[in-house]
Amino acid sequence: MITQPFKEYQKEELKSARFFYLRICTSGLDNPKKLDEAFNYEYACSDCKAGRIPNEELHLPSNRMGKKKVDQNLRYGYLIFDKELVKRINESNLKGIDFRKAILGREFNQFLEGRVLNTFPKLTNNSILHTEDLCKTCGKSGHYNTQTGPTEYWAYKKDLEKLDKDIYLTWEHFRIWNKGQTYPLPIVNQQFRKVIYENSKLRHLRFEPIFEQE
Repeated sequence: MITQPFKEYQKEELKSARFFYLRICTSGLDNPKKLDEAFNYEYACSDCKAGRIPNEELHLPSNRMGKKKVDQNLRYGYLIFDKELVKRINESNLKGIDFRKAILGREFNQFLEGRVLNTFPKLTNNSILHTEDLCKTCGKSGHYNTQTGPTEYWAYKKDLEKLDKDIYLTWEHFRIWNKGQTYPLPIVNQQFRKVIYENSKLRHLRFEPIFEQE
């Protein structure tokens, strides 16, 4: 039995990494009121639905943010940000994310949805993803953490050197796709990490480094 599913990283590893998988350690947000009607499936995989995107402002049944400044839904993967954090992100000129209105319960003005349309390069075979039940159509969904051990992420150095944004979404789609849960995970660079963590002290966030190979 695995008692520690998360690998602990040394300060040197966190300081030297260019990119990180942003793990948001919460119970997640509600699904939107209109469920699948709120999403565009034009370019999504016909089987696992990888690639679907929200096509209108999100309206969530209740506000489950509490004191959190950022959270993520566990079925569709959309990201919700508190306006104070959005202001800090915009003032830092971070690239790769846009924001639009989100309604949480009766709260109309405090939160925004973060839209990320940039795709991170496909992870290499050195990555430890505990893969199960891959989608046979697109091969993207099914790369989720099954809690059977720590995950580890690797990318080609030559691919990372071409990137010019501060936040991306993984090529791989995680969670259990045949139960309707499939979405890419957020990948942020060192600058984004400093803005939302070191300056904000958001303790429900974990940053797992992307290791580089030639």
